[in-house]
Amino acid sequence: MMRDHTMQHHQKRLRIAIAIILILLNITNVVKSNIITISNTENDIMLGETVQVHVSLSSVEGVNGSATYWPFVNGSQWGSFCTIDTSTQLFCKIQIPIPRSGIAQIQIAKLDRMWCQNDKCFFPVGQQLPSNIDKGSVSNVIKISVKKRKINSYNAKTVCMDWEPWFTRNNLGSKPWLQRPGAEGVPIVGLYSSFNSNVVRQHAIWFAEAGINCILVDWSNNLWRNISWEDRPLDIQEIINATTFALKEYENMRNEGLIATPRVVIMTGLLNGPISNMASTKALEKQANWIYTNYILKFGIENFLVIDEKPVLVMLDTETTIIPNVKWNITTSFTLRWMGTQLQNTPFLGLKSGFWSWMDGSYIPIPAMRSSSGNHKIVEALTVTPGFFTTHGGWLDKSAGSYNAGATFIKTMETAMKLKPEILIICQWNEFAGQSGGPPGLYVDSYNISLTNDMEPISLSECAYVRPDDEGQLPICNTGWGFFPLNLLKASLSIFHNIATTSNTSSVLRIMEPKEIGTVVRIVAGEKNFLNVTWAIIGAGTHGKFDIYFNQQIVQSNIINTSTSILNLDDLKAKGIITKSGMYEIKVVALNGYTRFNLSHIKMDKMMLKPNKTASATRIITIET
Repeated sequence: MMRDHTMQHHQKRLRIAIAIILILLNITNVVKSNIITISNTENDIMLGETVQVHVSLSSVEGVNGSATYWPFVNGSQWGSFCTIDTSTQLFCKIQIPIPRSGIAQIQIAKLDRMWCQNDKCFFPVGQQLPSNIDKGSVSNVIKISVKKRKINSYNAKTVCMDWEPWFTRNNLGSKPWLQRPGAEGVPIVGLYSSFNSNVVRQHAIWFAEAGINCILVDWSNNLWRNISWEDRPLDIQEIINATTFALKEYENMRNEGLIATPRVVIMTGLLNGPISNMASTKALEKQANWIYTNYILKFGIENFLVIDEKPVLVMLDTETTIIPNVKWNITTSFTLRWMGTQLQNTPFLGLKSGFWSWMDGSYIPIPAMRSSSGNHKIVEALTVTPGFFTTHGGWLDKSAGSYNAGATFIKTMETAMKLKPEILIICQWNEFAGQSGGPPGLYVDSYNISLTNDMEPISLSECAYVRPDDEGQLPICNTGWGFFPLNLLKASLSIFHNIATTSNTSSVLRIMEPKEIGTVVRIVAGEKNFLNVTWAIIGAGTHGKFDIYFNQQIVQSNIINTSTSILNLDDLKAKGIITKSGMYEIKVVALNGYTRFNLSHIKMDKMMLKPNKTASATRIITIET
């Protein structure tokens, strides 16, 4: 019996040991398949700056396909997610701007791409880390020290950004961000609501640093179809509430004394689109009175755009060819400015009637002219844009201006530098909306990543709404612009404000032709083969000399008095510069230009104290021989 008892004891110990080993093996497998590690290169940043977080998996064992990884800052979701497809990579990168000083504790959680894109949860930004999440799906914590700083804005000239406050539940068309037609990207700050104070702050920081000192708040569709001001629907009330929320946050920021806030002007609307959309003048009058009482008197006239000692109220009318003859009592409280659109078709509205423009379908925008003292004409306002659609066929028309790696924006800025308007309007910051099918053959608002006029920083690697013919498909997209438009804006406005050109030492140069996307040049035997190269430039070197390089070999030099040149491809082939079918680089160099900004995609640029001599731009094309 003693022997049997000893044997039973050994068997029991063996079973316990085996069980422990199995448990350890199981735990090891779980850890290997779920460990998420994050790291960064900077532990200290200044208020509003961006930290890049590297997200990596320790193993792909047990992990199949792709998964999304979401950043949380101090326990709340903040910033764009990133995707890891384990068939191709074990890491991803996230850029996270921090709009509040103090210690920012960053953690990454593995969550479904649509975890907060449903009826119960529309806006991930600001949501708490789910309490029921598996510990293996959460990363380590990194701590970033965010130091206070004073952020001033340039005020040499008035620069207004068209800004949307319509990221609310009833203004997304009952569709979450990632399913919203025209939402061409995922904002760097994340999929946000207009009722998030961190979003308002980060936008204000970026505006101040870029040289934006005014926002044009879009209320243009608030009173469509002759509704009364008292009967405005819930979606319109949400836009009003979101605007009020932003103004209150601006007031908080001014009281803190750190971040310069933009002046505000409200863009209301008499008519946008079909005549059936026309608003009633009585409703517009009541709306104006409400704005004056609840905004101007409450927050102070000094925080609004002022002309002729009164706050400005902009009235959109996209259909008229004359100043509408309306009877209302608005101009006693406001300086009224009419705004049209596509004024390339009716230039007299700007040149003769002083209409501002929301966006022109032209590389040469139409100025709003106004008489000053002595009947002298001044350029009161001009609108520039990174992309434009036209009235002929929307974004898909051949006459539309695509993003084109920033060339469209610089081309429209050439007119601004020439005319020097008192008010520069930029269309636009954050529409993120468009048509799933559009009117027959006509897409407006935003179409995709290159056919849009939005400029807010978006993720470099994530798509939102994906059209069937878009480049950069799920699960991992590769078409986001990151910080590039914001840096292009900052570089351009430093020149417009005359900040970087005190000694005439800053330039921005971009290539217009050949186009950024899909340029294929075929060299046909027995025919003459040429390639047109065109560029746009502002700042130093505008009227200087230019060189053109083809695959790093200079092919034309000391070009003057023009911004276009023609390359003889047959000559380049005969000289052995073009040898076979493939990709080739074209480079335009402004010999009398200077570079002060890197135009980074991953963070906001700081102006170089000592500029680099010359300015340049490159373009990759495909040649078929």
